[in-house]
Amino acid sequence: HTVTWESQMLSSLCHIVENVALEVSTQATKVALQFSVIGAIVTAVAIPSALITASKLIDDPYQIVVIRADEAGKELAKCLLMSDERRPVTLCGFSFGARVVYSCLRELARQQDIWEENRVAGGDGGGGGASSTSSASASKSEESKSSFLSKKKKNNKDNEQRRRFEYDREPASLVGDVIFIGLPRAIDKKVLTSCRRVTGGRLVNCYTTNDWLLSLMFVARGGTPCGTKPIKDVPGVENYDVTHLVESHTKYGDAIPNILQYIRFSEP
Repeated sequence: HTVTWESQMLSSLCHIVENVALEVSTQATKVALQFSVIGAIVTAVAIPSALITASKLIDDPYQIVVIRADEAGKELAKCLLMSDERRPVTLCGFSFGARVVYSCLRELARQQDIWEENRVAGGDGGGGGASSTSSASASKSEESKSSFLSKKKKNNKDNEQRRRFEYDREPASLVGDVIFIGLPRAIDKKVLTSCRRVTGGRLVNCYTTNDWLLSLMFVARGGTPCGTKPIKDVPGVENYDVTHLVESHTKYGDAIPNILQYIRFSEP
């Protein structure tokens, strides 16, 4: 299935990005024309200035799309948890679609933690009546300790109520293969490890080393986006450099068939 979401917002961001690309290329041309004795200074100042201006133009719509993508990912996770489908699904997304998949895996990992907590708590049902037969000679300190433990137990029960697992299926059983293509998310090894934990098959990160647009989005935010570098030191993650298959970030959609063939998707 192909999931379409926030088409108008994504289209708006795409148009802004195209204008940004034109602005940056215009600034670069001006720098080239002005290259003289002070060329080195102009080059050092003008290009970063153009990039900063460009990143500000992208910032607002980018933040909105990020919020929508993260929320869409949580809803996708809920749909999978409530689904009657018994076979693991394959999740593949490019650009902000990859962010939706990323958010979905984060939510599934969170639900998996709750599922495991409930499994452990389910084994603690018996043997809680010893405190009711305390002797009359118990000291005040013992009574105080008993009261403290009782309150702690009540708080734990309240927390358990808040984190009760609401679904019938184990989250880690829902997803087979996952493919990130040009993922606009900073590399976070801890989160990616949790994503790997709820992925039953392959977890593939496809990136391009010359994706200046994705890098531009992270100029003011810091961090390295997954779509521009390999994800290292996370066991079970496969990295594929698809620079030779993609002209730019906005061309990922056209390159999907070639990328899937390149990573040997669905091959035994």
